[in-house]
Amino acid sequence: MGRAAKIVALNICVFIGLFFAIMLIVSVSADLVRIAKSVVGAGDSRGRDELPMLAMDANAPRVFAEQRDTVSVYAPIVGWRKAPFRGEFVNIDENGLRTHTIGLDNSPSAKSIGFFGGSTVWGTGVADNGTIPALFDSITNDYAVTNFGERGWRSRQSLAELVNLYNQGKLPDVVVFYSGANDVAIGCDLAFGPGYNETHESPYLRELIGNRESSSYLYRNFVVPAWDTFQRLTKRQKVASDRRCDVDPERAHNVALTMFRNWQLAKLITESNGKKFYAFLQPVAGVGKPNISYLKLDQNALDQYPPVYQSVRSLIAAEGGGWAFDISDAFDGSNQYYIDPLHVTDEGNAIIAKRILDRL
Repeated sequence: MGRAAKIVALNICVFIGLFFAIMLIVSVSADLVRIAKSVVGAGDSRGRDELPMLAMDANAPRVFAEQRDTVSVYAPIVGWRKAPFRGEFVNIDENGLRTHTIGLDNSPSAKSIGFFGGSTVWGTGVADNGTIPALFDSITNDYAVTNFGERGWRSRQSLAELVNLYNQGKLPDVVVFYSGANDVAIGCDLAFGPGYNETHESPYLRELIGNRESSSYLYRNFVVPAWDTFQRLTKRQKVASDRRCDVDPERAHNVALTMFRNWQLAKLITESNGKKFYAFLQPVAGVGKPNISYLKLDQNALDQYPPVYQSVRSLIAAEGGGWAFDISDAFDGSNQYYIDPLHVTDEGNAIIAKRILDRL
């Protein structure tokens, strides 16, 4: 090999080595920043654990820290589930379901009951024993309770989970859907996709699959990871919102109709197998007259809920007699329950648990 060729080969090797070294440094830096934020930021990045109703709870920072430490993994059909996790306040079993330790001493004739929903059922912001299913379990001995909720899920994914359980012969005796928050947040925002069956992860999955199918090996395995690392480091992965339900009555109605039809399908599956089904339209900060004066909320996001909820109420009145209920007024009044636009304290969850029990 000539001298010139050797110099070119050496330069190429040096370039490749420097490229990988830079990528390694950037990647490690991103991970160190993430870890540092997790350790230094004792509470949630939005300061939810420092709100007035949580400030006196010494465990609040740890609850939020443990919830941030949980990891989502792929789950067939439904999209994702939490990986098993063991903490002081947050525990996920081998099936990806959040557990609790109160109210487990049930009567011998207790029926099985499953709660389905998003993070409000899963229990964002509260310890294991402060979730709606746990608190429901604590006020009755007539039901053996399972929390099938998952963070970010909308009613379509709850329906898919119900089908999964049916296929496995594991349908609960009583099925409870607690919906509204995520169906509106995702369904009204075109940033997640133009259809009515998108999920919270749709933009990222769409990009991931598109890159895999259409891009070159070099782009897919070198450029994409580098860009993803840069975005993680600079927090530039947010999806720009394009909310429409407050200005598009047709979309608002279709979002409501999609959720209600998911309820109807869940009811059909449940009752055709001799089980009982109930659906509840959940409270959110953008509906009714709750006290949210102490929160700094995105008004445009809140404005998406009233038109959809009005359509859901009309559907409940017309077709939901005896099985679908509007409990969106549960937090109206002067008490402070909300810790963000959707999630509430364990005291708020106790109110919901009682409301649901009263309807069964």
